[in-house]
Amino acid sequence: MVVGVILHADTQFAPLAARINETLDQHVPKAVREGFVFHATEVYSGGKRVDRDTWPFSGRIAFLEAMLGIPRALNLPISFGTCARTTPLSIPPGTAGKLARIRPEHEHHVNAFLMFAASAENYLRRETDADEIAMLICEQTEVGKFFPKVLARMKDKPVFLDRGHLRPTVKEQETGVFDQMTEIYSSKIVETVSFASKKQSPHLQVADACAFAVRSWLSGQRHGLQLMTAITGGPPPPVEDFSTGTNGQTLQWTPPKR
Repeated sequence: MVVGVILHADTQFAPLAARINETLDQHVPKAVREGFVFHATEVYSGGKRVDRDTWPFSGRIAFLEAMLGIPRALNLPISFGTCARTTPLSIPPGTAGKLARIRPEHEHHVNAFLMFAASAENYLRRETDADEIAMLICEQTEVGKFFPKVLARMKDKPVFLDRGHLRPTVKEQETGVFDQMTEIYSSKIVETVSFASKKQSPHLQVADACAFAVRSWLSGQRHGLQLMTAITGGPPPPVEDFSTGTNGQTLQWTPPKR
């Protein structure tokens, strides 16, 4: 799974950073506040810097919920891509460069990144002016080294999806209107992928929180629905939409422009 927050660097970066700092000051115990960098798994389960005895679970989950509510409060859309582990995948024959060296255990993550990037791109084409462009900033991980190549392929060679291979969402089944992406290409995300730490780019901390919540919700973990509802502020999308195959969605807090 890959999750990202969409923001306008000129007008929304500073308010987001300020809101995160306010949330940290409000919820993180003073004993660990200095130099604290958010890691959702550690906050939820405890870890090296999170002592479960001195920072009780009730306070930690309240902190998670506060972090998860930030995108909706600041009108920051959230894009995410998923790829079920049961989905059969293979790297296309003849694929050159780094993509040809993806290990089998990374294929699903790379495919989830493709669906995330496509969903974000689709949102940007629909919601932003024609002359506006975007760039991706990701946290550096082992599998992340493949992301720039995936984005380059989206620019150079669009991917066309067969509708017969896509599962209709619950809404599509109810309305009879198919609205999923069938063409994946990049025209808005023009730069290559840049990498930063959570300390350098605070939006990565919120993305980490959202990824943890979405993953917990989709896998039916305890508190998963509670955390997902903290993101959406109401009923989340039908979980059935993500039960098989690959999926990409963007949650936005204002009606779509078109």
